[in-house]
Amino acid sequence: MRSNPCRFHAGSSRISGSLIKRTGLSSLAIVSLLMFPVFGWSQTVSEPESTSPPLDHSAVIAELQQLLLEHYVFPELAKEISKYLAKQLASGRYSPASDLQSFADALTEDLRSTSGDKHLMVWPTPPRSPSDETNLGTAMSEARGKKSNYGFRRVEILPGNIGLIKLSSFSLDQLYEDAIPTLDAAMAMVANARTLIFDVRGNPGGSPRIARRLASYLFPAEPVHLNDFYFRSSDTVLSYWTEQDLPGTLLPDLPVYILVDKDTFSAAEGFAYNLKHLGRALVVGQTTGGGSHGGSTRPLGPHLQAYIPYSRSIHPVTKTDFEEVGVIPQLETEPDQALCEALHHHKGVTDQMLDGNRQPCQQTTKGTGY
Repeated sequence: MRSNPCRFHAGSSRISGSLIKRTGLSSLAIVSLLMFPVFGWSQTVSEPESTSPPLDHSAVIAELQQLLLEHYVFPELAKEISKYLAKQLASGRYSPASDLQSFADALTEDLRSTSGDKHLMVWPTPPRSPSDETNLGTAMSEARGKKSNYGFRRVEILPGNIGLIKLSSFSLDQLYEDAIPTLDAAMAMVANARTLIFDVRGNPGGSPRIARRLASYLFPAEPVHLNDFYFRSSDTVLSYWTEQDLPGTLLPDLPVYILVDKDTFSAAEGFAYNLKHLGRALVVGQTTGGGSHGGSTRPLGPHLQAYIPYSRSIHPVTKTDFEEVGVIPQLETEPDQALCEALHHHKGVTDQMLDGNRQPCQQTTKGTGY
């Protein structure tokens, strides 16, 4: 029987003083809600119309305040942000913002300056009909998923039998089932490698379920606790465990490196953070962006949208997350040297493949398109 990789804690456990209550929501229902934003990939930020509609700054801010107070993962901080927005409105801060883009930019700047939360953002979107949202939107997401190969940009074997998987994103949560064959095929290709390198430099995030399935290949068959997500609205914790009964070869003893940089964000950071603190991977490169909260996109008036985080991650080892601080690599180096650093670090690769100097590494890097 396949065990459920998502498990709820209920009853007496406490997270930051909040009693975790028994909930009527199913784990599948909450999983379907959970998706980190993928900036520049999953969110289609449309160009504002040449003639912007009249803006009611007060009405938009009132609605934004309500969204924050009702949904933002930290209620007390939501109150502080709401007060700050009211102060900025009264000071005339938004008066010069006569078009959608400048108003959205000003709101995003103020949201982040008071919270430090890089997931909080506002952007303009033209009005769409319900049919556009349900039919065209779904079709566009599916087409984009296929066009991007669900984020699997490159899968190859480098000299020395080093497996390399380049992920430009973790796709979209709603495309999880569609992405499974591509993910499983990628892991099958590197099943005989002597070392595996995941390159998530510049990866803005995506589906935590895709990240979980990928990580599941790197552990034994027994369930491993990867991460938890705390949801403010239901005061519950959803646990992520490794998936069971995967179709491919498990690689629990394979040395693993993860390449990161400052643009590695959200679910991509979670992938690196979880494996780092479970002692399963060595992270190489530059400290990541620092965005661990999950949330959803909500309409903000007829012409704007806002991303409001409603959950936060809690790692079973560190008991915290990487919000604002990012994932700090064990091997810190410039991003463009991260692959070389990983290759040099792995014992045997230096002696057999690199012979103590960086020129072969640079040639290998150039030959793989990095």
